[in-house]
Amino acid sequence: MSKPRNDLMNTKLLYASMLAPLLIGCTVKSEEAPATKHQPSAKITMVSPLTDVQVELRNQMENGLSPAIVVEGEIAPTYSISERMTNFDTPAVSIAYAKGGKVIWAKGYGEGIDNDTIFQAASLSKPVAATGMVSFALNNDIDLDADVGSLLPEVVINSINPEGIPISLRGLLSHTAGATVQGFEGYAIGDDVPTNLQVILGSKTTNSDAVVIVANPENKYQYSGGGFQIAQAIVEEQSQQTFEAIMTAHIFEPIGMKASSFSLKVPGSPGAGIALATDGSGNSIDGGWNVYPEQAAAALWTTPTDYLKFMMALMTANDDSTSNGLSVRIAAEVLTPVSQNYGLGIGIRNSEGRLQYSHSGSNRGYRSFVKAFPDTNEAFIVMTNSRGGVPLSREIMRAASKTYNWSSQKPSSIKRHKLSEVELGKFVGTYGFPRNMNPYLKLTVGVGGLTATVFDRGTFSLVPISDTRFVDTDDGQKIQFKVIDGKMVLDAEGTLLTRLDDN
Repeated sequence: MSKPRNDLMNTKLLYASMLAPLLIGCTVKSEEAPATKHQPSAKITMVSPLTDVQVELRNQMENGLSPAIVVEGEIAPTYSISERMTNFDTPAVSIAYAKGGKVIWAKGYGEGIDNDTIFQAASLSKPVAATGMVSFALNNDIDLDADVGSLLPEVVINSINPEGIPISLRGLLSHTAGATVQGFEGYAIGDDVPTNLQVILGSKTTNSDAVVIVANPENKYQYSGGGFQIAQAIVEEQSQQTFEAIMTAHIFEPIGMKASSFSLKVPGSPGAGIALATDGSGNSIDGGWNVYPEQAAAALWTTPTDYLKFMMALMTANDDSTSNGLSVRIAAEVLTPVSQNYGLGIGIRNSEGRLQYSHSGSNRGYRSFVKAFPDTNEAFIVMTNSRGGVPLSREIMRAASKTYNWSSQKPSSIKRHKLSEVELGKFVGTYGFPRNMNPYLKLTVGVGGLTATVFDRGTFSLVPISDTRFVDTDDGQKIQFKVIDGKMVLDAEGTLLTRLDDN
């Protein structure tokens, strides 16, 4: 069982009446897809049935999960996916693996979950959205490096960019344009949902700050979902189509992603083929999921199989668009690094001499991660419906790394610092947040360390690495104890909990 990690950790987790016609008009564009130069859908192969070797490798991965931290001189535990789903309060997991341009296998884990179950991709939306917008730009003679401010209505560009800083699609899609607003919270089912222009400009409806462009003369990487929303507004304005229609024409249809959508209205009823978002305790959130009008940044609904069709098309692109749905030029633009190991919507880095592409995603109640290796046209994706999906995905990725002989995703090691039960006993007690002092976490002496119990949300172990410092081996979280104003305080990398027993 797990702790609610995003609570305990210090995680790295819109106006005037003259704008009203613009804001309203954004929601009434035609759904008809624009004409493009693309050919019919891609032919991404699904391998079936699996060979005995493929089955054995998958079984090895499924039962070879290990924590983020191993203790030197001690046997590292291994777990199954189902065991760690329970541990991290994650009811639904879906995985797919592809190699050589083929989706080898896909599988769902959890009650009612199969490989066709749809998940919110969160920021895994960005590689897909960026590729679609690059395709739109190249098909409509829009220079990726040109100043595109003039492509938005004057009142909009003046609001978000009053200094007149040149902005390009390449800059917006590589997080180097100087756009603000990192991410978005989404909106509960039943709440008023703003338009994209309202998100950008700011309004009473939005729960995020207005997006603005600030000077970034050195083109430094500054992660910005807001920049993606400006890019979305540009292609919508130029096409006079919805973002869903643009992505359908440039990505979903050419690649054959039949289970994917950027629509704000998910087909079917809650629970019918959809993994419901959960609150970190295994309980579904009200309404089943949040709605994200920030489509380019966070709103993709998809399956792991469909997503790997996209990754395969991106990595195997050629001039014969009937074979994979994307041209060489589109893929080359997306996969060329711009700044700090990031291309257009996707992470690009060289690890131990091997090029890899990756991205993570985090929406309310959904966590996902994808990694791909172009030298073998190999890709692996994990999609989950809980914030516990972050450490769980890492464990699954480590198991896959070992199974498929990747050189990354290895666990770190620590040396256990020996403390007596008396010394450990100094930290025992019930802790709460200073703002309300309600009981939150209880610490007891465990075997060679401390056992932490987060009320109603499970337990985890803390291994001592000094007299006052501990590590959660599940996810590498570092904990330090200190005395402040005569009270024992637990410092979880900046998040403070005070021992209530000392009051």
